[in-house]
Amino acid sequence: ALPISLFSGPLALGLVLGLVGFIVIRKGISGISETKLAPEKALETLTGEPVGVNTGKNPEKKKQSETPKPDSDAIQTKAEKTRDHLESTMKEIKFRLSPSHIRDTVVLKVKQNPLPTAALTVGSLAGIWFMRRHRKAARLAGRAC
Repeated sequence: ALPISLFSGPLALGLVLGLVGFIVIRKGISGISETKLAPEKALETLTGEPVGVNTGKNPEKKKQSETPKPDSDAIQTKAEKTRDHLESTMKEIKFRLSPSHIRDTVVLKVKQNPLPTAALTVGSLAGIWFMRRHRKAARLAGRAC
């Protein structure tokens, strides 16, 4: 009876977690399938008309709502502005992830909050000390048996 009881609890837990995981995955798949994959804003920018409004059934409405398409110079200017913005963003990200900036940020936060930092440091060191002590005691107890 003992071996069955050792496996029945984990088996039941595994079944419950598997069922919950299956439900979450099915819900995620159904949410993704309802999402439109067409980049509607990009299509609106390029065509100059709202996407999904004109279905082609009424050509008169389509002619009335037509607006002039942007010329290639305007598109190129917008693309260059976007490229410049992305380059500046990448430079900022690279700067913020540099070790010197991270070090300076940590030093500034420690100076602004010395008591919480000290408490966190003491707590971490005490936890490490207790873990080492526990491991050493467990090793000694294992040798004694």
